[in-house]
Amino acid sequence: GRMMRFKKFSVIILILIIAAISVTGVFLRKGNKDKKIERLIRDLDDKNEFVRINAVEQLGMLGDLRAVEPLIKALGDGAVSVRFRAVRALDEIKDPRAFEPLIKALDDDDKGVRQSAAMALGKIEDTRAVEPLIKMLSDGSAFVRQGAAWALGKIKDPRAVAPLIKALGDGDKDVRRYVAESLCRIKDPRAIEPLKKALEDEDPDVRSAVQSVLDKFSQK
Repeated sequence: GRMMRFKKFSVIILILIIAAISVTGVFLRKGNKDKKIERLIRDLDDKNEFVRINAVEQLGMLGDLRAVEPLIKALGDGAVSVRFRAVRALDEIKDPRAFEPLIKALDDDDKGVRQSAAMALGKIEDTRAVEPLIKMLSDGSAFVRQGAAWALGKIKDPRAVAPLIKALGDGDKDVRRYVAESLCRIKDPRAIEPLKKALEDEDPDVRSAVQSVLDKFSQK
């Protein structure tokens, strides 16, 4: 009997030790993560561009809300590569505080930053982004116009229909393809006739996309 009691007591002690180790591990990991985030936030002010790039990327992956304000500040960094990645990081974290700064990023000098900001705003699906994104359909860069067309399809606001119909005549075939797909997502009957006309597009990929869109309209 005494042996059994000793074994039970040993098992209980062992369980308590394991529990204590795991709880300590959780606290240590949390402490390490806190220190890492604090260090990465400090790194956003480093003189070395590559240190700042690494900090932005790491903060995006960690997804901690404490990084949101520092990443918003990084949208004004002097290096395009940092601003571009700051947009991506904010896109990953998905915090509503980033909405207005991402709208401002649509005016960035760099087309990659503008395009990433447009796509991030599309994923947020906030209708306040519709008017600024409509303006981006006239951007000087086809890359940005593609992002804006895609984003408007994600938000699905009827205000985008007429500008998207107009953009079916864009000089860039990929913009026209994204426009057709976005009109399909919004599913507004005003788009049917313009899409039928777009079946005569000079580019086979656009014609194929438009045909696919019209088939989906008829399945409504």
